[in-house]
Amino acid sequence: AQIEIKKQDRKINNGKKLDKFYENDTTSTKGNRIVSIQETERGDKMAVYLEIENPDQKIKIIVYNLLGKKVLDIYEGKPKDPSQPYEFNVAELPKGIFLLVVVGDNFRLREKLVVTK
Repeated sequence: AQIEIKKQDRKINNGKKLDKFYENDTTSTKGNRIVSIQETERGDKMAVYLEIENPDQKIKIIVYNLLGKKVLDIYEGKPKDPSQPYEFNVAELPKGIFLLVVVGDNFRLREKLVVTK
């Protein structure tokens, strides 16, 4: 895992600079993002598009209800090409609001997912 350190200058009361260093925590998502969640053309599935910085790491895509209970495992394995969607069947979920979570080695992404029928 690569650690990026950011340097930030701060002034103290006497006007001198004080250099501070901050280490990125594990929630840093530089280069990792959920691009979109779309309904497929037929309307029976949803497609999740992701951009993952490190294609060699293993990822998991999971859907949770608002109580935090896992309701659907979508994918587990190495990331696909960003143009390739991760599809899942909407019929497996009841109508409602869910959280789609993507977990990798050093990041966690989440996005709200609304299912209407």
